[in-house]
Amino acid sequence: MSKMSEDTIFIPTFRREDRTRMIKSQEYLKQLDSNSRDVYELNIIDRYVVRPNQLENVCLANFAAWYELAKVGSEDRKLLKGNQYVRRRTKPKVIQYRKFKESQDENEYYREQVMLFTSWRNENADILSLDFKQLYTTNLETIRINRKEFVADENLDLEEELMQLEKSRELEENEEKSEETSLVSFEPVLEYDENEIIGNISLDMNASYGKGFSVFQPTNKCPDDKYRELVQKCNLKQRDWYSICKVACEGNPQIVCTG
Repeated sequence: MSKMSEDTIFIPTFRREDRTRMIKSQEYLKQLDSNSRDVYELNIIDRYVVRPNQLENVCLANFAAWYELAKVGSEDRKLLKGNQYVRRRTKPKVIQYRKFKESQDENEYYREQVMLFTSWRNENADILSLDFKQLYTTNLETIRINRKEFVADENLDLEEELMQLEKSRELEENEEKSEETSLVSFEPVLEYDENEIIGNISLDMNASYGKGFSVFQPTNKCPDDKYRELVQKCNLKQRDWYSICKVACEGNPQIVCTG
């Protein structure tokens, strides 16, 4: 057995106001000017915005998967801001992101797809201030090409598949219940003279066994409507037993309890 580990990176594709940021170390903050706003560590989106000009046409998803920070490097791999460089990995990271669903939030889905799979520099000017659906439609071919590296099957969405399976399962269960209900036909509860039946039972038992038996009339007989309700709640196996008992009792509705 072999074990393989994969490096992953999360791309915060939430709206800018919903993203969390890491604050720089206390030691660094103490050296800052009181008016400085340079208090946050650069995240993957910050690094992408100031990526080297040589990577101008690289999309955010590709940059996050294939490029990492380096302390030294050539000038054409230096970030446009700061003194850090980027270098290409020999193996890409597995990218993770918010994954908005088109069926649930169409607008955010288009924004996220454009953000991940097209190249841009200024999030506000290049994406947020424009119509997301139009941007998506205009760049659809580029999005599909870039997305293909990270999505094995364009038509497969695991969460959507699970939701559809669950809906199908519920539909099948409802259809099965309806079918079971339609299989049961209800007949009026048999009318009979309780005194006559009790008398017959007593005579038959005495004649057969020569013993006396205690016979009583039920005080909590099940009403017709309750009886039908209970039968409707039976599952298939219970229905089978119900049918067997019903056939056995037809023409001889006598129940004897002994102990």
